[in-house]
Amino acid sequence: MPVYFLDTALSENTPWDQTLTGHLYGGDSHYRFGQEVVLGMGGMVLISALAPEEPVIYHMNEGHSDLLTLSLLESRIGGGAGAPTDAGGEDVRRQYVFTTHTPVPAGHDKFHWDLVSKVLGLERADLLRASNCCFDGSPTMTYLALRFARYINGVAMRQGEISTGMFPDYPIDAITSGVHAVTWTSPSFAELFDRRTSCQVYHM
Repeated sequence: MPVYFLDTALSENTPWDQTLTGHLYGGDSHYRFGQEVVLGMGGMVLISALAPEEPVIYHMNEGHSDLLTLSLLESRIGGGAGAPTDAGGEDVRRQYVFTTHTPVPAGHDKFHWDLVSKVLGLERADLLRASNCCFDGSPTMTYLALRFARYINGVAMRQGEISTGMFPDYPIDAITSGVHAVTWTSPSFAELFDRRTSCQVYHM
């Protein structure tokens, strides 16, 4: 599976923009929103360049890349101030699935409209506003994802239950993303893995 990295440390970018891919979860809200623009909208540009004619399903992990949804909407309805989202919404849903990881409020990024308008411009900010992605009056990336995903899942049964309580208007499935092998591997399989693999599984 190819892995592609997005890097803003290029001479044609402004000095501040060059720092955006320098730190994970660093800086203030402006820095964080800039990173999410690079990841979501920049990711859409990258994927479109790699596979311009192929049908693509986009899987968003958490809300950090969900501005890709805005790019998908723009491609369907042409953007524009106050552009309605329903016309292209179903097309977007056919291409979009979402996994939510963090069932606490701090895990769901919210930004102020003045920052969003400054970074995206007024037309894109108006399109984002029309997408009904607000929570307490602020654009929230998780709500943008929930609004347009055709399928939503959490990463464990309990996490899915908590997320459903946080977002009761959306059906959230649960797919356990992994297990602690030492705890959950039976003695017979642990012995088999120890014999057949180069790494050991320790059963406690």
